[in-house]
Amino acid sequence: MSDNKPFNNFFQTPNEYPEAGTSRTPRLVRRAITQYRRLPKEKRAKQPLLYWLLGSGTPPYKMSKQDSNYTDGSVKESQNCGNCKFAYQNVKSKKYICSQVSGGIAPKDWCKLWKP
Repeated sequence: MSDNKPFNNFFQTPNEYPEAGTSRTPRLVRRAITQYRRLPKEKRAKQPLLYWLLGSGTPPYKMSKQDSNYTDGSVKESQNCGNCKFAYQNVKSKKYICSQVSGGIAPKDWCKLWKP
């Protein structure tokens, strides 16, 4: 029996991150993951869990732009949202989103949460 069989039988797509939503995950994130997993198989196949979580509005577990000191344009030459590990570009819309800060972001902007 292949190691992938339990994964393939339980999760409908390879983008669902089976380790997500474990007991160490914050309650609000677990709730969002549960909602995702209840979506129809076809919808989950079109939108991986990560993009669904990051693009689903402004969840309460994200920091506000004000609290993160988000600025239009980088205050540090080598640091910007475009090269931060928390920033992602939505494949379809091409808009940038952050896993830590609420709302849309721009690749040339910056906040105090920046990480390489």
